[in-house]
Amino acid sequence: DRIVPSVGGGVCQGSSTLYSAILRTGLTVVERHQHGLTVPYLPPGEDATVAGDYLDFRFRNNRKTPVLIVADAQKRHMVVKIMGTSAGPDISVHHKILAIYPFKTIVRYRSDLKPGEEKILAPGQDGVRVQNWLEIKENKGGVIKQLGIDRYRPSPRIMERSRASMQRPDGVPGHP
Repeated sequence: DRIVPSVGGGVCQGSSTLYSAILRTGLTVVERHQHGLTVPYLPPGEDATVAGDYLDFRFRNNRKTPVLIVADAQKRHMVVKIMGTSAGPDISVHHKILAIYPFKTIVRYRSDLKPGEEKILAPGQDGVRVQNWLEIKENKGGVIKQLGIDRYRPSPRIMERSRASMQRPDGVPGHP
């Protein structure tokens, strides 16, 4: 297991922030795909990944009037506003963590590091299974709409340590 730096990441913050806004408007989500790992900018279950022409985020305006989508990104923050002629119901998004999958640690030994020296190449991230739902409050009461269950895999912590830090079976430092 490893994370490989590659092109991407930026557009998914846009699609995820748009999805988060769409959930709160009552517009119909037609297609949405979760990420493989949790994202740092939204709670688990509130993300939407897009990739090429095979993973997309699509929604439908089910209102009788047009809506205006305004997006603004500054530094590491993004805001999406969806505006229309009527306010619609009060909608809140809820998440419940059902399970946590602890990350594993992978240790690689290197002879070019000083004794006791170690480097963390990737910090590791727990995976989760999360249930998502909307609470929709209208004049006549509230309705719960289940969105489903998402599962995010853990990402391992990857460390490098000095080969001199290794222990032999007899407890003596050095290569076994």
